[in-house]
Amino acid sequence: MRALLFLTLISTWTYGQSRLTINNPAPREGDEIDISITLEDKEEKIGEGRLTLTQILTETGPVTIGPFKFVIADKAYETDVITVTVLPKISNDIKDGLWVRLVDFKGERYLIIEQRISNQWKIEKKSDNETTVTHGEGVKYAEFKKEILEDNGLDIPESYSWTKSQVLDENDPFGSGTVSYKIETLKLEKTDKFKKIKVDKKSFNNFPDNIKIDEVWIE
Repeated sequence: MRALLFLTLISTWTYGQSRLTINNPAPREGDEIDISITLEDKEEKIGEGRLTLTQILTETGPVTIGPFKFVIADKAYETDVITVTVLPKISNDIKDGLWVRLVDFKGERYLIIEQRISNQWKIEKKSDNETTVTHGEGVKYAEFKKEILEDNGLDIPESYSWTKSQVLDENDPFGSGTVSYKIETLKLEKTDKFKKIKVDKKSFNNFPDNIKIDEVWIE
């Protein structure tokens, strides 16, 4: 796997250890992965860089990332190693759906929510000679009710989400061959008030009609 490394130094390095963190603990085949390289001394963080893997993941199963080695001011540094499990991509035949997963990664637990929505066409005739066709406007994703976790003794110290357009049909990359996609990742930490939690369609606002999901239990 080729990678493109962007490493920005923001301080003078004296003594430190470097470690890797990943923005997606359970990527799918076809995803890109962003990895942060952080260097710390014994007392405080003294700098950081970012490693961006620009080649699409083409294989499923365990993938080992690192170690990465570099030299700063004649001092050698080496990162640790991260192993992630790359899951199969969602079938291109599925244009609408919602998927919920519970993932354990490096001793931490994550709730991962993915959704696909078919892009809707909007045709606007501006003149006799000009007609515009757009899609994907006004997409309304299902909204996970985070308070369900917090009310049952789960803290969310980190969460992030992003949206993008996915091309499912290379022969129609600008029309019905695309879908709107969103992934949301929530890091979970139990408190002493934790109670078993069920995640199902009732755990969402604006849950799409005619979509089924398998319930997930957080125990």
